[in-house]
Amino acid sequence: MNPAKTYNAITDWLLIVLFLGFIFIPLLLAVTQPDKIFSEEEKRPLAEFPKVRSGVGAVVDFARRFDTYYQDHFGLREFFIRRYHREMKKRFDGVGASDVVVGKDGWLYYSGEGALDDLMGRLRLTGEQLNLLSERVESNRGWLTQQGIRYLTVVSPNKQTIYPEFLPDYYQQGKKESRYDQVLQALNTGGKNQIIDIRPALLAQKDKKRLYDKTDTHWNYLGAYYGYREIMKHVVELFPGHDFAGYFNVGTSWQKEAAGDLAVLSAREDTLSETRPMIFAWIRAREKELNDPLKGILSLDKLQPHYTTREDRKLRALVLHDSFMNPMKVFISESFAEVLYIWKYYDEETMSTLNRENLQQIIDEFQPDIVLDEIVERHLFWLIL
Repeated sequence: MNPAKTYNAITDWLLIVLFLGFIFIPLLLAVTQPDKIFSEEEKRPLAEFPKVRSGVGAVVDFARRFDTYYQDHFGLREFFIRRYHREMKKRFDGVGASDVVVGKDGWLYYSGEGALDDLMGRLRLTGEQLNLLSERVESNRGWLTQQGIRYLTVVSPNKQTIYPEFLPDYYQQGKKESRYDQVLQALNTGGKNQIIDIRPALLAQKDKKRLYDKTDTHWNYLGAYYGYREIMKHVVELFPGHDFAGYFNVGTSWQKEAAGDLAVLSAREDTLSETRPMIFAWIRAREKELNDPLKGILSLDKLQPHYTTREDRKLRALVLHDSFMNPMKVFISESFAEVLYIWKYYDEETMSTLNRENLQQIIDEFQPDIVLDEIVERHLFWLIL
């Protein structure tokens, strides 16, 4: 046999096998691997497998939803995204993720979901939306007040709201009234205080020590601590005579740690790190397992319920939150006898799961004295979905 023909035949078959593997391995992995609910590379929830529905257009709707699902779950997806980001950084010294903006002095900013457009006043809420938001907050307050439960709504500021000066000049020069500014003007006027504005407390401290991570979308423990103190001022007014004091030393010592979510999103986690404040405190709150009724109501994994107790306190708090609450939990848990944390603002499914009917079941079982509703600034409009 001609050696050249044999070599060519082997090469052709190898190319065919590689081509078929390139096509079918992602499909095979998508079928055999367990579904993920969150992308660490993109920092967002992934689409769920669509439900089969009946009615006109059901087939088209299923096909569209399945296409979205498969795009989020095909095999090696996270690997390809990571490689793309790294090659962009290595070859072009750029950010491969369109949702990350590189600022000054090593600061990274999240630009997804219109966060920077909002800062520049390009996203506006209509009068109808502002009225609906006010009605929604007051409806929640009235519903809970009838049951003897206090209610507070808190908005955690975007990083660029507190530290716009490290953005590229283009964004600083274009800074205008944001949707949050609109909301506060509409809801916190005429003697009303429908939303706790913790921005002044953070702005008063921002130049002393850094309150947000440079490489992450979130505040650090120090930022969370000052946010917690502002929230507790309102809690003390609602429950005079109760002891909520917590004794914390935050920010006197800092340690070097892995870079945050924006570094991961832009494939810079190998070259960047983060310096974060440490907490020194006598932590007396302890984790507690949910009882069976609460486990049944909160069976959806994405709700991530977290239950803490402290023996020498008297009041119970139900905290509905998003990721900004995570570094604040250590402080809030020290202020109440029992705290039940539920990640309500994860995605549309978690919000719809925690409808008023299910929340009433949770309230009947847990019997909170106060409900704290926390959401990040860029998701403000979620309150009226």
